[in-house]
This record gives sequence, structure tokens and C-alpha cells, in this order.
Amino acid sequence: MEGKCNWCHKRSEDMEVKEITFKSGAEEVKVCCQGCEDQLVAFYKYAESHIWHFFVGLLLVPAIGGAVAVWREGVDNGALGFLIMGVGMGAAIIKYPFVTPQTVQMLGIKKGILLGRIIGALLVLTGIVLFVVCNWFV
Repeated sequence: MEGKCNWCHKRSEDMEVKEITFKSGAEEVKVCCQGCEDQLVAFYKYAESHIWHFFVGLLLVPAIGGAVAVWREGVDNGALGFLIMGVGMGAAIIKYPFVTPQTVQMLGIKKGILLGRIIGALLVLTGIVLFVVCNWFV
């Protein structure tokens, strides 16, 4: 069966389709070897147990950062709020690099995790740059 592994996204003739059961239900995955299956299962379990941390990091941190930015507008042009938003969201994405199913389909889970972490690092850098730029013009 020709196809691409859900974990490493490599083509293989020896692709196995397995049904793996998680808390949220059963998932059919294609893997090329036992190592890829083990890593995929470990990541799915990690994602299931930390999905709420991910959402808190993406929803609560920007709300707090936005409130701080408005509160400190007269002091530092809201720089501290921008720093909280950028670094907080970036750290959440680096720690929990969950990408969309479309990204997984296009890149595979392993490369999707890498892409998520790169985006998180860019958010951290953006928060730091905004902090510096906003404080520059005070």
C-alpha cells in the first residue's frame, strides 16, 4: 500500500494502517515503522492531555496582555502588554506545538511540530521587538 506516514511523511511500500484508540475516539493512522507509531501515539496522548493548556495560552494570555497594554498606554505605550502577549503566546505554541489537520496532511506531524515551534519563536521575537520599539519612543 503506497502512501505517506502520518508521523514522518515519508513514502513507503510497507505502510501499515492501524486503528489506535484515544480518549476522544478511535483514529486510523498510517505508519511506516514501529518507531513512527510509538512517537505518533506518544504525541497524540500528549496533545490530548494538554489541549486545555494550549487554549489557555492562546486565549487568556492575549487578554491579560491586552489589558496591561491599555492600562500602561500612558507609561510605556503599552510595551509591557505587547511583551506579555508575544512572549506568552509564543511560549504556549513552543510548549504545545499543535497544528491544524491540514498542516499535518501537507507536512506530516513531525514537520508540523517543527513549523509550530518556529511560529512560536517568531511570536516571542515579535513580542520582544514590539517591547523595544514601544519603549524607544517614550
